[in-house]
Amino acid sequence: MATIMIGGYYGAGNVGDEAILASIVKELRLQRPNNLDISFIVLSWDPEKTSKELDVESIHWKDMDALVDSASRADLIIVGGGGIFHDYWGIDPETYLRRSSWDITAFGSLPILAKLLDIPCMIYAVGVGPFQSDLAKYHTRLAFERCQVATVRDNESLEYLIQTGLNINDPNGPIIKVLPDPTFTLRTSSEDSSKVIDYLRQHNIPDEVPILGVVLHYWDLGSPLDVWLPIISKGIQAFLKQNEDIHCVTIPFQVNPVTPFTNDALVLNEMANLINLPERIHTIEEPLSPMFVQSLIEQCDIVVGMRLHLAIMALNSGTPVVAIASRPKVLSAMKLLGIDEYCVNTMTPEPDAFVGIVQKAWEHREVIRKKLLTQSEELRTGAKENAKLALRLISNYEREDLNFQQTFAIEQIKKLNRIESDLQSKNQDLHSQLAVMLEEKTNIKNTLQNRVWELQSQLTNQLEEKQDLQNLLSAAREEINAIKNTRVWKLGQKYYQFRDTTALKYPYRFVKTIRKEGLRAALRKSTDHFKTPSKEDGINEKQINVEFQHKTQSIINELNGRLLKGVFILTSAFEFDEFYNQRVINLSKYLAKNGWGVIYVAWVWHHESEAPTKEVKKNIFQIPMNIFLESYPILKDLKYEEKYFVLEFPHPDFLMTALKLKNQQFKLVYDIIDEWEAFHDVGQAIWYEKSYEESIIINANYLTAVSKPLIDKFSYLRKDIQLVPNGFDPSFIGDYKTVAQRNFSESIINIGYFGHLTPAWFDWNFLKEILVCATEKDLNLRFHLIGYGEPNINKILGKHYKNVVFHGRIHPGDLHKFVKDWDCAMIPFKFGELSKAVDPIKIYEYIYFGLPVLVKGINHLQTLPNVYVCRNASEFSDQITHLRDNREKIKQPIDMDQFLWESRFKFFIEILEDESWMSL
Repeated sequence: MATIMIGGYYGAGNVGDEAILASIVKELRLQRPNNLDISFIVLSWDPEKTSKELDVESIHWKDMDALVDSASRADLIIVGGGGIFHDYWGIDPETYLRRSSWDITAFGSLPILAKLLDIPCMIYAVGVGPFQSDLAKYHTRLAFERCQVATVRDNESLEYLIQTGLNINDPNGPIIKVLPDPTFTLRTSSEDSSKVIDYLRQHNIPDEVPILGVVLHYWDLGSPLDVWLPIISKGIQAFLKQNEDIHCVTIPFQVNPVTPFTNDALVLNEMANLINLPERIHTIEEPLSPMFVQSLIEQCDIVVGMRLHLAIMALNSGTPVVAIASRPKVLSAMKLLGIDEYCVNTMTPEPDAFVGIVQKAWEHREVIRKKLLTQSEELRTGAKENAKLALRLISNYEREDLNFQQTFAIEQIKKLNRIESDLQSKNQDLHSQLAVMLEEKTNIKNTLQNRVWELQSQLTNQLEEKQDLQNLLSAAREEINAIKNTRVWKLGQKYYQFRDTTALKYPYRFVKTIRKEGLRAALRKSTDHFKTPSKEDGINEKQINVEFQHKTQSIINELNGRLLKGVFILTSAFEFDEFYNQRVINLSKYLAKNGWGVIYVAWVWHHESEAPTKEVKKNIFQIPMNIFLESYPILKDLKYEEKYFVLEFPHPDFLMTALKLKNQQFKLVYDIIDEWEAFHDVGQAIWYEKSYEESIIINANYLTAVSKPLIDKFSYLRKDIQLVPNGFDPSFIGDYKTVAQRNFSESIINIGYFGHLTPAWFDWNFLKEILVCATEKDLNLRFHLIGYGEPNINKILGKHYKNVVFHGRIHPGDLHKFVKDWDCAMIPFKFGELSKAVDPIKIYEYIYFGLPVLVKGINHLQTLPNVYVCRNASEFSDQITHLRDNREKIKQPIDMDQFLWESRFKFFIEILEDESWMSL
């Protein structure tokens, strides 16, 4: 049996790439000699799906041990097809045969393995170029030179290949041929056609009506989406109005809702909204297979779109096609089909001209159909030549046992992976030892401090003189009685009663608030909030891009003109507000305070005015996310050697940005602050995609996380994730350390919580269970809840609702007014992935106020002082009883310095400055 390993961009859900893989595997099976059995090993981003759909063995692209072992079993290695040799995202020659490889180095690793193992290798009908650097050309040439046979899918790719310096006529070099894309061999069956017909009927698409198929996807090179999409939509709308019997069906080639770039349905649905003919436009939003797509194109009377494989599948099915040449390869395909007169060479055509081309194709559809069908067999035969060349390599190859040099090289690759893993583990062990030493130091400090307080208390007791105190108390009582008998005292009591029990209390509280916070500041803040700069009429996208570049360049100039240690770029989901107690905002302030420049990238929903570009605090420059993503390439002009890009959330837009900044000598830091996958599962972080976060983790120079569970979650990818928990800042909540000193001294035990009350993680049923259990154990509990987002709790709590007091939203500076009357605090979160990994900032504020804390759902918090983890309502009630009966123990002093943001970030910087932590 012969084994063929195939590596390409497979398993990512793109119909074109999946069609290439299916065509390669099917054609190799069809053409194999009668006496030759073939098995396949396919490198995929989704091995389970690939294996199931094609009945092949499949491994993950980033599993380097499995890749090397599989290559040593192969009789032939195939690289391709599709457009895989380009440097649009850059190139790093040091990433060959590593998990951090991408594009040229990823696919170029396979010819290296083949050469090492003396296995034949073929590059199979690939697209080559364009190139932005000579380095990319050089490494592309090396990949082709390491093969015995290489085919490219069009003449344009051959020209790019020649530009690399490869001698395509070298008799001692690889055989180079131009052969059609493997997808030209794709054929559908009657069963595929029946599935499509049934689908159309189930979705109320009338039988026998003419169908226009439309294939669009997100594209913003050359012309932004919001410029070209309305133009194309207007043209299709005009065509439908001219031909009132035609219905339109949208055909997505990729449906991955994590980002607009991978979700064709998003663009097609927006097109349908712009056309606004709902009774005649039928949108498809689910992922489709290659066979289904080609059968659907076959059912269409005409198709319009901007993908290369739309043109190929249209030829396979004989369906007239109008192409929109978003890239040169689309025009090249239309020329190959001999119908380039029906190709629109710009993304922004004149609507009338666009309609004219579509109408012409509609009127000449039978002529176009015949022309396509006459070429179909020739192109199909040409595409089959790829498989013949591959099988010829197998027939001329006899596997030999690996020699010592080959075995040694393979073992060295594996050993290098193990060494890297061991080094990461040792770093983790050292970090753990350091944490133990710091904990011991803290315990010694606490013990000494407790002893000092005991001595101070003894000294105070010795200095007290009982007789003097009694005399003073007696004199004070006489004075108080004298005051209470005066008219002024009696009149004052009546005034305070009238002020606090009538409508007068409202203006009194209003005036009191103004005195404390200032009317002008409140009015100014309200006014600023409602200021929304209007966008000037007539401004085009090119002008906006230039303006974005100027804004970013001005920040670069400012930073370059200052004496700084270096520059950090920080991403945030919030506009910068130095009085907002968020991790990234506190990190920004710490860095600026300690001599670093900060570019603070703030999320915006609609317009950059939501987070205006400006210096928000000395050495902190805010820039909205859209401006940053448009202009980040010019950040290479920053003069500083120390440059860091810190990701606080793994949004897909930031992955390729991070890779490009890494090529500009930025060090990539991923700060894992939340369980994003769990947030996505409960309907939040809708942009999240696990593969993007994994890619960021693999490519990061440094990794930090706020909790041990988050470190454990990604330990299968990296062993060098450092623990940097959240912290707190006393300036946000005021100088009220240990203000909560009631300590269960009243008959009613008051338990408090502040934060979000959403049922996504706040366990309301658990709260009810506590109240039921407390009643059974004769505990009188009252819960005080500060925050927002609560559900209809009348229905949940029933008669126990009277034991719960809601205070709504409270300014952080006013929290002390409430917590001073609490006996303890709580964090009652639901058990699950979302809660177990969280490191809530409120836990450190509770401890600062002097409150013991009862926690459910976050087990790792039990290592903190005065924090008690409960699994159920009974344990919660028992712990309340224990705290009440041992109230003096919770008065023990705690070293709060260890929880300060400053302490956390000092350690964060130490990690970045210690090169031994850096793995990439």
